[in-house]
Formats: sequence, C-alpha cells, structure tokens
Amino acid sequence: MSDWIPIKTRPMTDEEVTYYRDWAEYEAEIFDCPLPEDGQEVLVSWGNNVSVDVFVRDTNGCYFEDRDIDEVTAWMPLPEPYKAESEDKE
Repeated sequence: MSDWIPIKTRPMTDEEVTYYRDWAEYEAEIFDCPLPEDGQEVLVSWGNNVSVDVFVRDTNGCYFEDRDIDEVTAWMPLPEPYKAESEDKE
C-alpha cells in the first residue's frame, strides 16, 4: 500500500511571480510535493478525517472536488481492490 503524501507549498520565486502574475497578486503558493493526476480518485486526509475525493487540474488551478485543497494535509492513491485468492486463479 502507498504512503500518505503530505501537501506542501512554498512561496513563489521572483521568476514564478513574473510568470504567474495573475496568481501572484493573490499571494498564491507553489505546490512543492507530488500531486495526483487530473481526474484521479484518491484518499484525502484532513484533521482526523479521511475520505475519497477527485483531484482536478484546470485553468482555475489545482483542487479537490469536495474539499478545499488548503484543508487537505495529505493524499494517497486508492489501494487496489481486494481479490480473493480464488479470483486470481480464474
């Protein structure tokens, strides 16, 4: 099973501020961690909670469908579905 991947951000460099001018005015930060693929269903953790959510990457930025990304402390790919030993032999 995969490990949790903490959501980490960092301030923009001067070069990034120039490139991401529209986002810089909102003091947006750069994600400094691996992120899920667009449309990928993953486990997300915040506080003492865990749920399944879908990651979105579009012109509005990166976010989860059901939870504000600023609330999410970590994410993890979904595990493979359980297969009974008898199912492997089919």
